[in-house]
Amino acid sequence: MKSLLDQKNKIHNLSLRMIKWAEKFRVPTKNGDYKIPVIKNEDNVRDWKKDFKWVNKKDRQLDDFIQVQESVSQKHPGAIEVHGLTKKEMEKANFLYKIYDPDFIFIE
Repeated sequence: MKSLLDQKNKIHNLSLRMIKWAEKFRVPTKNGDYKIPVIKNEDNVRDWKKDFKWVNKKDRQLDDFIQVQESVSQKHPGAIEVHGLTKKEMEKANFLYKIYDPDFIFIE
C-alpha cells in the first residue's frame, strides 16, 4: 500500500491535471461564463464538477490523515498507522487520471 504522502501527491497531481483539462476544454457561454463539457466514454458519463469535488474531498481527507499520523507519532511512536485511501478509491483516482488527460478528450 502506498504511503500517505504518496497518495496525497497523486491526488494533488490529479487535481492539477483536472484543472488543466477544464481550462483547455471549457466552452464559453452567452453570458460570458464558461461551461465545462461532459465526458462520454462508452456507457460512462463523467461530470467534471462532481469528480473534482470528490478529488478535493479525498485531498482534504488525506491532509487530515497525515496530521493524525504525525501528531500520534510524535506522542506515541508506532502506536497507530493510518492507511489513507482504500483500494477502490485509488482505482477511481487512477481512472479519473486517465479520463482527464489534457492531451486526449472524450467529449460528446
